[in-house]
Amino acid sequence: MLTKDKKNFIFKGVTASLGIAIGKVFAMESKINFDSVFNKVILEKQKLTYAINKTKLELNTNYEKIKLIAGKRYAQIIKTYSLILKDHVIKKNIDMLIDSGIDARSAIINIINKLDTIFITNKNSQYFKDKKSDIEEVWFNVINNLDNLKFIENNNRSFKFSKNLVIVANNLTINDIIYMREKFVIGFALDKSSKISHNMIIAQGLKIPAVVGLETISLYAKNGNNIIIDGYNGHVILNPTKSTLKMYSTKRYHQYIEINDLKKIKDLPCETLDKHKILISANISNPIEIQSSFNNNEIIEIGLYRTEYLYNRANSIPDENTHFWQYFNIINKIQHKTITIRTVNLNEDMLIDLGLIRNEYYRKKIGLTAIKLYLKYPELLENQLKGILRASAYGTIKIMFPMVTDLDDLKIIYKILNNVKLNLKKKNIKFDENIKIGVIIEVPSAVTLIDLIVKEVDFISIGTNDLIQYSLAIDREYIFYEPLHPAILRAINTIISVSHNVGLKVSLCGEMASNPSCISILLGLELDEFSVSLPQILNTKKIIRNLTFAKTKKLSKMILQCTSKTEILNIMNNSTNIKC
Repeated sequence: MLTKDKKNFIFKGVTASLGIAIGKVFAMESKINFDSVFNKVILEKQKLTYAINKTKLELNTNYEKIKLIAGKRYAQIIKTYSLILKDHVIKKNIDMLIDSGIDARSAIINIINKLDTIFITNKNSQYFKDKKSDIEEVWFNVINNLDNLKFIENNNRSFKFSKNLVIVANNLTINDIIYMREKFVIGFALDKSSKISHNMIIAQGLKIPAVVGLETISLYAKNGNNIIIDGYNGHVILNPTKSTLKMYSTKRYHQYIEINDLKKIKDLPCETLDKHKILISANISNPIEIQSSFNNNEIIEIGLYRTEYLYNRANSIPDENTHFWQYFNIINKIQHKTITIRTVNLNEDMLIDLGLIRNEYYRKKIGLTAIKLYLKYPELLENQLKGILRASAYGTIKIMFPMVTDLDDLKIIYKILNNVKLNLKKKNIKFDENIKIGVIIEVPSAVTLIDLIVKEVDFISIGTNDLIQYSLAIDREYIFYEPLHPAILRAINTIISVSHNVGLKVSLCGEMASNPSCISILLGLELDEFSVSLPQILNTKKIIRNLTFAKTKKLSKMILQCTSKTEILNIMNNSTNIKC
C-alpha cells in the first residue's frame, strides 16, 4: 500500500527479513511495458534468441569436450542436438505463440507438449519423428537459459552491478536470491510473496533485509532511485528526503549497536529466569550460511538443514558422491555439533530442470511432494541416503523426513532406508547404524495419527509453515499469515504432549519459533527445541532468558482454553498476562 507523508513515498507491506538497508534501486521488471503487447513480443523474441544462442554455445563447448575425451564418434551426438535447434518447424510454432502474447518460456513448454501433433501435420520434419526425447532435452536446456536470463535493461544492455543495490520486483525465485547475494545486493522489496515463502526463508538465512506484500512498488521504482528498506516496521521508502535518509542512517547505526549487544549473550546458557534450559538450533538452507556463523560460535546445533540447493539448476539428480562430499564438508566445519538433515522436497522448477516433469502444472495435479516423489523416483532418496549415511561415520547426523502423512509413508521410507543400509554393509562401507530418524509433522493427517507415528521414530519436529497452510486452507504466499489460531496451538500442544508421553524430544522449525508473540506460548507448551533462522538465534535466546517457565505454562494453559484468535490476541495484548 502506497502512502505519502509530505515528501516521502512510503510503501507499507510485511517484514520478511529483519534489518535496515539504504541503497539504490535495481527494478527487475520496470523495463518491460506490459501494457504493450508489441513491446512484449519484441522482448520475448530477443530473450528467446539469446537463450537459443547460449544453448548452441554450450553444445559446441560440450562437443569439443566429448571429442577430446571420447572421440569424434561419441561427440557426433551433440551435433545432432545442434541440428534440432535449427529446425524451422519448432521455431516457427514458438514464434507464433509469442506473437499471440505468450511469453517465450510458456511458448516452448506448450510446443513440447504438442510435439506429436506438430510432426504429424508437417511432413518435412520426418527426421524428428523418432527424436522426440532429444528434442525435449534440447529445448528444456533453452528454457534453463531463459530462466537464467534475469537482468535486462531498458536498452537491452547487461546491467552493471554496483554496491548497495536493493532489488525491487514483483517476486523472486530461490535461485534469484542466492545469485543476488553474491552481487552486492543488500535488500529486497517485493509486490508479492510472504515472510514464510521459501524465497524469503532463504533471504532470512542470508541476513538480507526484505519487505514483501508491497503490491505496486515495482510499478513505481526506477533503476537508480534512492530507497530505504525498513525491515522492522515493514516499510519501504522510495526517493526519501535528506532528513529521512539521515534518520535511517542513525537507525541503522543503532541496529549495529543492538546486534553487538546481542553478541554479549552469545556464550550465556539458553535458559529461563527459573533455570529451565532450552535448545536453540539453526535453520540452514545452503553452505554459504554456515561458515561465518560457526566462526562466530553462533550455532549450537543445526536443527534443520535444507538440501534443495543441491538441485538448483541441476541437469541431473545429484549422485551419492555429490551428497556425501557436501555433508562431509559440513561436518568438518561444524566441529562435532549435531546436524539434522531434511531429505529433499523439490519444487516445480527443480522438477522441470531435472526432467522429472514436463510442465509446471503436472506436479500440482498429481501431488508430487516428498514421499510421493520418492515413491515415483526412488533414486532421489536412495542417492541422498547413501551420502548421508556415509557422512554419518564422521560426525553426528540425524535424518528428518518431510511431508509424512501416515504410517504407509513411513513404511516406504524405512524400506528404502533399510535397503540402502544393507547395500552399504555389503560393500563394507562404515556408517552410523544407530542414526536417529525423525519426521516433520506439517500436515493435518500426521497430527491426527501422531500417537502412531511417535512409536516409529526417534524424534519429532513441527513444521508450522506448512501445517498452518494446510490446516487453515490458505496459500503459503498469503501475506497476513496468522499462527495464533486455536486449531494450530491445540495441534502443537497435542504433538508435544503425545511425543513427551513416549519420551521423544520435540523441535519446531517454522517461523513461529522466532516470532516474539509465539515464543512464550511455545515455551509454556514445553517445546524442547526452537530451530530458527541464523539472524534470529540471539534475539530468540534473549527473549527466552527474560521469561519465567512456570509463568509461561500458566499463560499457555489459559490460551488453550480460548475459542478464537481474538481471545488469544486479547490475552497476549494484556500486559498483566504476558509478563512471564
